[in-house]
Amino acid sequence: MEPTVFLVDEEPYVRQSAARLLRGLGRRVESFSDPIDFLRCVNPSWNGVIVLALEQSPLSSTELFEELRRRKIEVPVVILSDKIDVAGAVGAMKRGVFDVLLKSGPEVAFFEAISSAMRVGVEMQSVREQTSVILSRIRQLTNRERQVLDLVLDGQSSRRIGTHLGIEEKTVENHRSRLMRKIGVQNVVQLTREVVVSGYDPSSE
Repeated sequence: MEPTVFLVDEEPYVRQSAARLLRGLGRRVESFSDPIDFLRCVNPSWNGVIVLALEQSPLSSTELFEELRRRKIEVPVVILSDKIDVAGAVGAMKRGVFDVLLKSGPEVAFFEAISSAMRVGVEMQSVREQTSVILSRIRQLTNRERQVLDLVLDGQSSRRIGTHLGIEEKTVENHRSRLMRKIGVQNVVQLTREVVVSGYDPSSE
């Protein structure tokens, strides 16, 4: 999916003006007037940045952000507000909001925040895609290869793995070579890094 600005604002004029300005800068924009409709559409695969500018709807911007976190939506969020409470803004950013800006603030600050968040969003999407690839490759391993992988990640040598599984050390090395080839890595250091970053959990697979 092309990187997109997902704009949620119940005020038609503000929503349409922001969308027009962003499109004028070459950004793809999808806008929503209702946070509930937005939640029906939101998808973990989204790529880009979410802009929340809710003041009077049943859900505030911060409440909507917390719901996105609960759903594990890992897309950078920028909040626009009519007024900013410094302590509240700092707290929101500590919880993971990318930036908090005044609706009436300078357009350049808004554009810069969107551009920065968009870059982060694209990087996060790339990581998610790589994670998905690694997990998919791990699922293609045989049961024995998975056992060897788990013990390699536990830091055990081929000899100890062989003793633990009741197989020859050479057989362990053959399994390790095959699983590394399937996952697409060249050595144990790279294997460990890629698998750990992917979030692989042996107990849940």
